[in-house]
Amino acid sequence: MEFIHQLKIVLITIIAVLCSILLFNLIRKLRSVLPWRVNCWFCNHNQWVKYPETNCWTCPKCEQYNGFTKDGDYNKQLFNHNDHNSKIPKVFRKSPPKNGLCKMCNINQQLKVAQLANFVPMNERNYDNEIDSYR
Repeated sequence: MEFIHQLKIVLITIIAVLCSILLFNLIRKLRSVLPWRVNCWFCNHNQWVKYPETNCWTCPKCEQYNGFTKDGDYNKQLFNHNDHNSKIPKVFRKSPPKNGLCKMCNINQQLKVAQLANFVPMNERNYDNEIDSYR
C-alpha cells in the first residue's frame, strides 16, 4: 500500500514536470509568433513587431533603427563609411542651404548661433551689456 502511494506521487510529479515543460515551450513559441508593441525612441511612434525583433527594428515613420545594447549603443553596425548618406534617416538628412553662403561660412554661422544660444550672463540685470561684449 505504501509503495503504491509513493508510486502515485512520483507519477503525478513526473506528469506535472512534463506539463510544465510543455506549457513553457508553447508560451515560448507563441511569444515568437505573436506581434509585440514597441515604441520608437526617436519619434515616439508605436509599432507592432515579432518578439525576436523587439530590440532590432526600423521605425517605418522616421526610418530610424531601434536596437540597443545595455550600454545604450547600437547593437549592430548601421552603415559603412562609403554609403554613409544613404543610410541616414530622412529626418536627419540636411539639404544644402539656399542662403548664398559657402559651406564654411554656413558652419561658422551655425557655430555662432549655437554659442549665442548657450550664453548665460553673470548678472541678469546686465544681460544686454554682457551679450554685446560676448558677440
